[in-house]
Amino acid sequence: MASVANATSTATALAERHFAGGLFDVFGCFASVWAVLYDTLLEAVVIAVALHFYSRVTRGARPVIQGMLPRGPDKFSKAAAALRTSPRGASRWSNSRAGSDVRQAAAQCSDQSDALSQKVDQQVKSMVMGLLRRETAPAAAATYERLVREECVDLRLHVTDERHVQTVYIALIEVGVRAASPDAFSNMSPASSASPGSIMSPGSAPPPGGASFPNFALSSCDDAPGARTVIAKLLKDMHAFKFPRTVELYSAVLRLLVGARLFEDALWLYETMVVGDNVRPDRVMWAQLVKAAVLSDRDRMAMKFYSEIWKMGAPPLKTSMDILSLYVKGHDWQGAVELMGKMSNSSRAPDALILNTVVGLCTNADRMDVARKLVEEWASTADTVTHNILLKGYAQVADSASAELLFQRMLENGPTPNIISFNTMLDCTVRSMQVPTHRSPKFDACAAADGAGGLGGRGGSGGSGGRKGSRTSQLAQSMDHPWAVLNQLRAMGLAPDRYTCSTI
Repeated sequence: MASVANATSTATALAERHFAGGLFDVFGCFASVWAVLYDTLLEAVVIAVALHFYSRVTRGARPVIQGMLPRGPDKFSKAAAALRTSPRGASRWSNSRAGSDVRQAAAQCSDQSDALSQKVDQQVKSMVMGLLRRETAPAAAATYERLVREECVDLRLHVTDERHVQTVYIALIEVGVRAASPDAFSNMSPASSASPGSIMSPGSAPPPGGASFPNFALSSCDDAPGARTVIAKLLKDMHAFKFPRTVELYSAVLRLLVGARLFEDALWLYETMVVGDNVRPDRVMWAQLVKAAVLSDRDRMAMKFYSEIWKMGAPPLKTSMDILSLYVKGHDWQGAVELMGKMSNSSRAPDALILNTVVGLCTNADRMDVARKLVEEWASTADTVTHNILLKGYAQVADSASAELLFQRMLENGPTPNIISFNTMLDCTVRSMQVPTHRSPKFDACAAADGAGGLGGRGGSGGSGGRKGSRTSQLAQSMDHPWAVLNQLRAMGLAPDRYTCSTI
């Protein structure tokens, strides 16, 4: 350092001498300054080299020059790893104090990580077991919320079996839907609530612990109400964890929603399933969707779903009955008859319930010819109710002759008439007697023919008297007919009811 000070004072003296003599030389001044800087730099390099060799000899720390140079932590880690793996360096590392501290810290971190992983595994197992029991399901669902939302646990590391994944999320959806829409489950029938993966007993109300589960049902998806919120949230979780959302999962959820009469949510699930995951419903799901669409007044959508079932084969009779209700609502007897024809050509022939519905639709439309043809065509399927519907149709138009033929065929060939059959026959007889009020088309035709005959020259007082006598005789016979029907009723061992007495 003294040499540096001497060089500085020498340069200063030279500069003063040049200025004093008026002979300042610019180039000479710069040369002098450069000489001073060169000597200073040379001394600094010598000092640095000396410190470097000193650190190498003492091995007390990393070299000074190495510390001054830019080096990332990854390079140092690789250098330390290379030192530990080399035969010579391993012995030095094991004997050094720094190596011992690092090993202890690594072992402690590994133990803590293993303990934390075991704790999370235990919590996930408890959650899964809790979801399988109705009493503990809400608390288990709250545990899921805490693990996934607050602690950000990756369930892929703890639930690896896809079957367990489906069971867990079906249970979570069921608990959430019950918590979000408890009124929908209060009157659920046992048949409608039975579904694969169901954790709740059929027809049971939400457990008391469900009150501690509101955040799970309502914490997100504010634009979607109730059950839809829960399902959208959990399906999003499955997508985040890359869990497969299979057709079995959607089938169980759809059955749950339809059983709870959440039909709009069921149709929303269909859109999510097809658009979001490109999952194709199966026959059972199509039938559930038909029911949801019919009860939501989505007639076009119901017919679309019904046509999809036909592509896979004949639909179930219950599903066909759901579609038939659309025709009844629209008074479309032609569509109902076409449906009967389509079913007759398939492996699933219509049963008596469907036949009775179609016959009743035709009689209400005063298409007695079509109704009679259906009963004759499906004679093996027609029962007493079918014939009673046809008798009621004849009574509405006061066609006692056709009603009498049908009633006699029932007495001779079956099906055996019941008290309703006799009451309907009595009503038809009384209506046919009340000509001004209830007059059948056949009676109108006969009256027109009689009028034409009178105008044709057959008239006169004698002709008119003959017609009056004939009508009087027919009226007398009609008056006796209700009592004859009543005698047949008693002969078959049936007892008249209040409707029988009021008609008589």
